[in-house]
Amino acid sequence: IDVDGSLRLLIPAGTLLSAEALIIRRATDLGNLMDKYPGMRLLGPVYDIQLANGSRLYAPVTVSFRYSGASGTDSRRIAVYRLDEQRGMWMYIGGNIGTEGIITVQLSGFSKYAVIENSNLLLFSDIPTDRWSKDAIYSLAYQNIVNGVRINGTVCFLPENNITRAE
Repeated sequence: IDVDGSLRLLIPAGTLLSAEALIIRRATDLGNLMDKYPGMRLLGPVYDIQLANGSRLYAPVTVSFRYSGASGTDSRRIAVYRLDEQRGMWMYIGGNIGTEGIITVQLSGFSKYAVIENSNLLLFSDIPTDRWSKDAIYSLAYQNIVNGVRINGTVCFLPENNITRAE
């Protein structure tokens, strides 16, 4: 499913009982939503992706978002976020940045999503963009559950180290 060339959903066979079960809209009722999040900047529209009542996903869906970032933007700070309206905050989802302003994620559920550049996101020098656990690590860092260690002025995560009870 392609929406305006800026959002694409790849839905495997058997994931939805019917295409009519999917509702996709650009969220327009945002007002001053981003004012509450200094350091975070929308790089595209906020999409409200929902399932019709009684529908459910039977497998994850691959979703690709087109975004526009300024030249010189650190791509490690760009990710897909989900708006948690109950908690009133954006939740880091992550994603794989491809070519020409496309970021792709696997979603097991739907909500409001956007591509956001977060200048406050703690970056770890030893976590490459293609590491299998990158999204989980940065999700924990975004929630202040982990904060890495400083080694010679550089913030590292040390993913291959054992964790101590104190840590």
